[in-house]
Amino acid sequence: MPKKIDYPRAPLSRALELAQAINAYGGKATIESAAEKLGVKVSGAFNSLVSSAAKYGLVESDGKSSGGGRQLVTSSLYRQYKLAYSDDERREVLQKAALGPPVFAAIHDRFTGQQLPHDYLDNLLVREYQVSEPEASRVRGYLLEAFSFAGLIDDDYRVTSGSQDEEENPDPTLEVAREPDTPRPAHLMQGGGAAQQPGGASTREQYEITIVGPDLNTRVVVREPDDFDMVDVAIKRIRGRIERQTQIQAQRGSEGANEDEDLLA
Repeated sequence: MPKKIDYPRAPLSRALELAQAINAYGGKATIESAAEKLGVKVSGAFNSLVSSAAKYGLVESDGKSSGGGRQLVTSSLYRQYKLAYSDDERREVLQKAALGPPVFAAIHDRFTGQQLPHDYLDNLLVREYQVSEPEASRVRGYLLEAFSFAGLIDDDYRVTSGSQDEEENPDPTLEVAREPDTPRPAHLMQGGGAAQQPGGASTREQYEITIVGPDLNTRVVVREPDDFDMVDVAIKRIRGRIERQTQIQAQRGSEGANEDEDLLA
């Protein structure tokens, strides 16, 4: 019996785009129509996207159309997203979607309130969650993208419950301590160079994007267009850190100016 795949093979954001494409046809479309709406062809990669969207709970299969093609329909979870009254409601739906894949839900339950062990997360996925070893780094990227997209992880890779109160009032006691002289590895993907077959022949071009900064050493391996979602995750985290630092500096400058005014009064 083949092993059941309990993890997605595409980003959550891309799965949402597929659901929106199907919704454009009234909530039901053939797989060929959905692919055309996204501007792609039906292929192995697109079938993986369809399967992943189902694992996130955004899309369902509805048998075959009268023409014999496979029918896809938007799920009740996607309709909750579409009919949400506010951004908070939409975020709650995305959090449910992000935790739809059993492996992602298990990781979230295990590490809520803690930093993800990103330095050995690939090995953890393989050893404890039955992720295929060749797919481990890619699945890790999809997990980070889904958690970030749904607001389930902060800029320091601490997994959150997703509640608004927690984001506004984070509990500093939940931070996981690390050695002060040990940089925190934050690479989203591992590996380098071209993908190799056992005989040493190159099978696919790949590119590496490296981002280095204070307490940050991020390397993303790009082989397919979806891999750029992982680059976006890294850039989003850096933007968040810089924006927070700017706000803190502005606040301190304002407080200093007020103190000077008090002394001169």
